[in-house]
Amino acid sequence: MDDREPTREADPGPPQHRRIVLWISAGLAAASVLAAAWFGVSWLRLSGDESVEFAQQREEVSTVGQQAIVNFNTLDYRNFDAMIARWQEASTGALQEGVVADKDRARKELEQLKQVTTAKVLDAAVTSLDTRAGKATIMTVVERMVTLADQPAVPLRFRFLAELTKTDTGWKLNALAPVKVQAGGAS
Repeated sequence: MDDREPTREADPGPPQHRRIVLWISAGLAAASVLAAAWFGVSWLRLSGDESVEFAQQREEVSTVGQQAIVNFNTLDYRNFDAMIARWQEASTGALQEGVVADKDRARKELEQLKQVTTAKVLDAAVTSLDTRAGKATIMTVVERMVTLADQPAVPLRFRFLAELTKTDTGWKLNALAPVKVQAGGAS
């Protein structure tokens, strides 16, 4: 006689239970495929979305414009050539031509006053942006710390309106003007 016990197969349970587990698994797999397809299509649509590209351009204009305005409001008679180089790099058109044309006068004034000015942008807003024309406008509030000769620094606040133009090397200032603030309240 054979001492071995007959092998038994594991009882898979009732056939109904296996069928339910199979349907649930198939349903979950289908839901996963549908979710992946939904997110993939959404991602592809957004990757070509003009509003995303426009927002990126607006952010670039804001960042570049603010830095250029800080450059133009940072003065240092001790390091004049580097200052002028930053101004030229940040500008284009008539503004850049003015920097070159007024360079000697500006050097004389700064050296005479022994002026050192640091600047920071306190607030900024892109007020217009035309990406097709390559034109933008930004308004800023700038705080300057102005030091003349050996006197203590004096904080001054200014508002500026700047126009930027898109060039082959990126956005550049082509106009920068202070915005006058009226004294007193609105009438």
